Amino acid sequence: MEDAGGRPPRFWVRRERLTLALAAPLAGLFLASAVSWPWLAAGLPGAFGSLTPPGIVILAVVVFAGAFAIRRRLPMALLTWPPAGQGAIVLLTTGFLARGGEELAGAAALVAYAVIYLFVLVFAISLSRHGAALPVAFTALFVGTQALRFPVFETAEPAISGAAPFTLAAAALALAELAALTWAARRFVSAPEEGAMRAAALIVGVAALHGALAGWQGPLLVGELSVGAAAGQALRWLGLVVVQVGLVWAAVRLRRAFAHFERTEYVPEAALQRREEQEAQAEPSRDSRPASSTEQGLRGDDGGESRDGERETRERRAGGRPTRRKRRRR
Repeated sequence: MEDAGGRPPRFWVRRERLTLALAAPLAGLFLASAVSWPWLAAGLPGAFGSLTPPGIVILAVVVFAGAFAIRRRLPMALLTWPPAGQGAIVLLTTGFLARGGEELAGAAALVAYAVIYLFVLVFAISLSRHGAALPVAFTALFVGTQALRFPVFETAEPAISGAAPFTLAAAALALAELAALTWAARRFVSAPEEGAMRAAALIVGVAALHGALAGWQGPLLVGELSVGAAAGQALRWLGLVVVQVGLVWAAVRLRRAFAHFERTEYVPEAALQRREEQEAQAEPSRDSRPASSTEQGLRGDDGGESRDGERETRERRAGGRPTRRKRRRR
């Protein structure tokens, strides 16, 4: 198994542990919401916005796990670790600033997500030398990590009667999406080269499906649940997935096109004709110039006669009798 850099990785995972390795950071994101649920529902002190101390610790571990995978040149068995780490940074940023009001929380979420997505975009483009499937899968995994957290409806304003079953339903949905995302990531890691793009499209589909399944959560949290609001939430999520994955796809295709132009020399037709005319004019002048001594020495019979004459001259000067060499017959 090679890493995303095309070299032998520094970290090996046995095939029977591949599913566990892929699911571990994704499970960390889900666990951060799961341990925060009773804390926030009971109103215990020490919460930071929508985060609790145990949740902060778990998200920090996921961030360091993503950095660990990048330092190990991203082995394919750790493909989910960097996207989960970047998703954990988004959750930490938005969670800390959630206590500043809805407007501040929305602005913070937008800025944090844009900055982290920019890093994901640059990293995905750097992976494009191995094909378009790997950057698409990497970006879809990052988008899908945002579906692994679930809201705690006990803290909703206005208050919701019987909020615990809604939180439980949201947690069950996040757990199901965790299993689906892990399954799709394993399919991608185990897929042959010719089936890599289909496996990457499967990850994109799992990430996009979250909008249709969880579109009711946001409107219910603010007390504005309706069919129109849920449909709007689902469409916004679908647009988010399409824009992010499409931007990476376009950037990868553009980079590969530029790489092709760098490897190909483009010569205009007019310049090519001028080059042929110059070569045609240089041929007669090359044939009409006198041959140099070096060229004569490389020729057949003329070169042999010249060397024989020089040898006779040296022998006469030395007082000896010149000897003639028989001409070699061809």
